[in-house]
Amino acid sequence: MKHGFGPRAALLLLFALSVGSVQIGGSGFGGIAAAAAPKFVEETESGPLEGSKAPDFSLTTLDGKKVTLSQLKGKVVLLDFWASWCSPCRRSMPHIEETWAKYQKKGLMVIGVNVDKESSSAQKFLNGFKVSYPVGMDPNAKVLGSYQVMSMPTAFLIDKKGIVRHRIVGFSDDIAASTTRQLEALLK
Repeated sequence: MKHGFGPRAALLLLFALSVGSVQIGGSGFGGIAAAAAPKFVEETESGPLEGSKAPDFSLTTLDGKKVTLSQLKGKVVLLDFWASWCSPCRRSMPHIEETWAKYQKKGLMVIGVNVDKESSSAQKFLNGFKVSYPVGMDPNAKVLGSYQVMSMPTAFLIDKKGIVRHRIVGFSDDIAASTTRQLEALLK
């Protein structure tokens, strides 16, 4: 297999990707390592970054532009980490696009952070989706590491002052509804 893990781990990966979220494990970032046990998450979790200044970053987007978090002060930011191999990410994409369309004029900025090694994987994944918000590439997982992301998908809501207010792990209808409520409170 392309990622270097055996058939048993591949079956675990397929099973894990069919649910709300999957934990990232092992050294290097390119999927799930054979020794990693999937972590299934169906609710928002608190994280060590909540209440702290959001780690700054600059990424090149799929369309070749730069996006820098520190230049977005005064806006609420939804930072969405995803990968092409993540099936829950596929389910969350339409919701994120809908959220972006509904709230961008009210001060929301959405930034997708793709962690695939190759931008072609991200492009292929996005075929068939309408994604009008910027998608930055993080192939070396530097931004992923600074946000301590352990599961896909994971999103963060960052307030207008640049403080991480919520960490959202996984995707389900309940998570989407909760995220919308949290976002609306931050936009007031």
